[in-house]
Amino acid sequence: MEAQEIESGKTSKIWVYFKKPEKEADGKVYAECKIERCGSKMLYNNSTTSLIKHVKSKHPDSYAQFEGKNSSMKQANLTSEDFKLKDLSYEKKKQITEAIARFITLNIKPIQRFLLFLMLQVI
Repeated sequence: MEAQEIESGKTSKIWVYFKKPEKEADGKVYAECKIERCGSKMLYNNSTTSLIKHVKSKHPDSYAQFEGKNSSMKQANLTSEDFKLKDLSYEKKKQITEAIARFITLNIKPIQRFLLFLMLQVI
């Protein structure tokens, strides 16, 4: 089976950080981490869960990048009703609009970061 192909036929983005799984002398299949001289060999049983946990615990910067690559799948469909803008004062709405404009011009980021930015700037 090809390293990047999971039984479902989908490709996990986590494979960017691991070499193709290989069968070792003990008969088990391992995927080797390619991140910054790590070289850890993770047992691979047709699931990327242990690989993701390794990157999350040992390589937080790489994990943040991995989450960014997957963020498009996790973004919620938000509407203005979710923010209850009708209950805010004119001045608060103006602050929000200015914060959004600053964010768009300076920090094009996934929606989760935008919401955190907005909360820190205005609310």
